[in-house]
Amino acid sequence: MSSRSRPKPRAATIDRSGIGSEDELSFTPVVSKRAAIRKEIEDHTKAYRDRFLLEKKHLFLPLLPRDNYIYKLEERFEELSEDERAKTPPTTPYAEIDRQPVGITATMKPYQLSGLSFMMYLYNNGLSGILGDEMGLGKTLQTLSLVQHLKETELIKARGRQQRPFLVVCPLSVLSSWMIESKKWAPNLKVIRFHGPVAERERLKKIVVGEMDFYGNPTTLARRKLSKRQRRGGTAQQPIAVESDEDDEDVGVDLVVTTYDSFKCEQSWFRTVFVWKYVVLDEGHMVKNAMSGISKSLQGIRAEYRLILTGTPLQNNLQELWSLLSWLYPEVFTSKTHELFEKSFNLSKGQFSGAVLDDSRRLLELIMLRRMKSSPGVELNLPPKTEVVLFVPLS
Repeated sequence: MSSRSRPKPRAATIDRSGIGSEDELSFTPVVSKRAAIRKEIEDHTKAYRDRFLLEKKHLFLPLLPRDNYIYKLEERFEELSEDERAKTPPTTPYAEIDRQPVGITATMKPYQLSGLSFMMYLYNNGLSGILGDEMGLGKTLQTLSLVQHLKETELIKARGRQQRPFLVVCPLSVLSSWMIESKKWAPNLKVIRFHGPVAERERLKKIVVGEMDFYGNPTTLARRKLSKRQRRGGTAQQPIAVESDEDDEDVGVDLVVTTYDSFKCEQSWFRTVFVWKYVVLDEGHMVKNAMSGISKSLQGIRAEYRLILTGTPLQNNLQELWSLLSWLYPEVFTSKTHELFEKSFNLSKGQFSGAVLDDSRRLLELIMLRRMKSSPGVELNLPPKTEVVLFVPLS
């Protein structure tokens, strides 16, 4: 593999957007060592991201007011001694991945490997981003390859199964497609379809957190938890021993796929159960309206990395761009940064700023990968597009 990954310690990495307290998440048996997790994100993921933001500040600062996150980072960095500066992590350059993950059964096309390379470039620098390929270019396969690649390279260094799964939120119309493609192209991933009535969702929650296996049997962790409760309660009753195929450290799932409606119904659980390794929004332009209910509910989710999949990243105005950026980088594009985007492109008021549009384009070139069917290197060998115009008389 030609991509270069930064060394990671034994503990798994976690989120920059906030971590719940011990009491909030104490009911989740598969999440452990929270103090180590908090330290991991501060020392590694957040440190790499902050360093990258400082190095690329010339792309972010034109879109931010004076009092902003990157400006404060710059002030803190200038206060460091020479030795402290030398210890800050370097940014990871982009590198092409020339071999697909072993667990992916599909034959990935070169442009799809480039998509995986781009997402790993963001990952190695602690960044969130946008995969904006046109519909039909395999955004689902590229995302599955990212999950599989991280499982085979980065996350295998953690103890047992990665204890913070990936979450995909998608429209109901493509939920079945995600399950079919994950089973077909990434059969080694443990993927769960989180959708259904209340009783079914409660059952699925137990599988996701590792209290129950896919066959309905309690796991070793669940039995240990019950034993501890009984000892604290002073009861002599012992839990019934149930045989399970699950390994003691192989609990939970790799990927949870749910719909926007299911997420909205269970948003409290999704926000507190994990600091998710990745949260992926399929048809991510769903959050382009920052005032919508689904956008507000997704804004509060704890995730180490965030990824937007959309074939139509920008449509109407710069306020939609701000909504996407504020979801990807909530600490950078706070509510105070909205004014510039609102004033710079509002045709109803005759407001238009070419400089801000150019600055926005340069930033998108850094965090978004956009390919069309006609883009160089895609080479789908499709026949040329034919347009037929029909004139139908009024009835």
